[in-house]
Amino acid sequence: MHLLTPNPKVYFSALLLLSVLSSCIQEQPKEKVSSEIKISESAEPSSINPFFIRDELGFYICSQIWQPLLAVDYQKEVLVGVLAEERPQISSSENWSMEIKYKLRKDAKFSNGKQVKYSDVLFSLKANISPLVNPFYSSYYEFIDSVSVDCADSSCFTIYSKDTYYLSEFSSGDYFIVSEDQFDPEHTLRSYSIAQLKNASENKSDTTLINYAEEIQAIDFRDSTPTIGSAPYAVDSWMAGEKMKLTKVLNWWGENHREANSYFKANAESFSFYFIEDATTAINALENGDFHLMRAIPPKQFRRLEKDERFSSQFDLKSVPRFAYQYLGFNLSKPLLSDIRVRKAIAYSVPTSEIIDNLYYGLASPCLSFQPQADESTANATAKYDLNQDSAKAYINAFRADHPNKELKLTYTYNAGNDKRKAIGLILKESLKDIGIELEIETYEWTVYLEKLRGGELDLFLNGAVNSAITPDLSNSFHSSAIQSGRNYFQYQDELSDQLLDSIHDCLDAEKRDRLFSKLEKRIFEQLPMLPLIQPMETIAFSKQLQNANAYRLRPNFWVAEISLE
Repeated sequence: MHLLTPNPKVYFSALLLLSVLSSCIQEQPKEKVSSEIKISESAEPSSINPFFIRDELGFYICSQIWQPLLAVDYQKEVLVGVLAEERPQISSSENWSMEIKYKLRKDAKFSNGKQVKYSDVLFSLKANISPLVNPFYSSYYEFIDSVSVDCADSSCFTIYSKDTYYLSEFSSGDYFIVSEDQFDPEHTLRSYSIAQLKNASENKSDTTLINYAEEIQAIDFRDSTPTIGSAPYAVDSWMAGEKMKLTKVLNWWGENHREANSYFKANAESFSFYFIEDATTAINALENGDFHLMRAIPPKQFRRLEKDERFSSQFDLKSVPRFAYQYLGFNLSKPLLSDIRVRKAIAYSVPTSEIIDNLYYGLASPCLSFQPQADESTANATAKYDLNQDSAKAYINAFRADHPNKELKLTYTYNAGNDKRKAIGLILKESLKDIGIELEIETYEWTVYLEKLRGGELDLFLNGAVNSAITPDLSNSFHSSAIQSGRNYFQYQDELSDQLLDSIHDCLDAEKRDRLFSKLEKRIFEQLPMLPLIQPMETIAFSKQLQNANAYRLRPNFWVAEISLE
């Protein structure tokens, strides 16, 4: 009987096969977890062409693709250099009221690897300055008269202005710097000086500039046109009406400046904005875990979600004050409202706390100042009009004593579809009834409402204002010259206010400007052309899967680039 002896070659081959099979089983890659941060938004941007953005989300998306020279830092709320190394040096000379000197970051690059040059800055500025090319924003940069290069490599340059204006530093560098090669490959604007471009709208025969204006306005990025910017992200895809996805640029140049400010923190690999108009649908999707982030959650829903243990185990809810406020406007051209006693009677009749508690579910605070940084402890220059029916009746009785036969009847107007403004009107109607003022409530579609507001046709109206971390210029709302051309819907004319506004406009000394602003605030609150009511809170839900997710006061109240997904 012979024993079977294994063939060494066969044996070795079997062992090798088993080893390979075992290795394949052990090394089989796991299903890759998506690093895409999913964000719910109520509306799609109308455009992400940086010269023609019209809405907040469009601007925010552009800020992930292109960078300005300067911007307000999300965390510190101060002006910082982005493509500029730092804030500019400002001086004056015999010929110029302001000389704003910049230094461009020499290592800045676009996503195609090309260096960001002075020629790109100059083109971006020219395209914004020309009312023919950019009719929407050109007036914002009208103060710029000339630009010159100050060093051999063109990284140093000066912007000149004949006007002294405290916001010129910010405005001189807040526009997005784009690639001239992408937006003006034929270098059309190089043939025009800034002065020529500012006056170009008067020359209807310049077909070259007219044709170029049409070309740049046609750049939309909804097709396969690449977004070539210096910021950390580029558009990956845009599905109209559904979502837009942005992906991080490979070897982004800004990684070397991560500690500089918010605009150099880029942790997200990719993120998408999903467009869902209906808030209830969006919140249901959020609760199902379809999104990682959602803002502008209605106050009632926000309070409900706070009590939901399942939701709280998956999301962090945060609320922060907005740089915005709602106010009650008085039309001083109306006979009844031209009397300060009637305006003060109304101001003392407004139940602000009731509005905050019942309509905003506590997610708002009384507006005490036009200064965005002001709070109850610092806004001592403002006159607070807390609910006080005794004071209200005293003022209205004093008015009645001088006008015994005057009918106390007013109209409150709001824009159709705004349920909160409607509700505030109903609350005010009941409150004013107690002091003998009859209030009618009327509503108009937005375009009609705005037309009547500008035309000075409304009595009482509720409106909103947006500000920033930078001290606001109130000229367009309260200067007498803004009655016809601005937003002085109150028909407010006051010589002292005009003088203070003019002085603030010209004041480059921040401390002196703050003192002037406090005087202006005090004067406006004394004259009472409008009553600031509330400062709403922004409400945000962050998935617990997100790292470094912070809520800020700057809109839209989060910086998506700094967030990462576990």
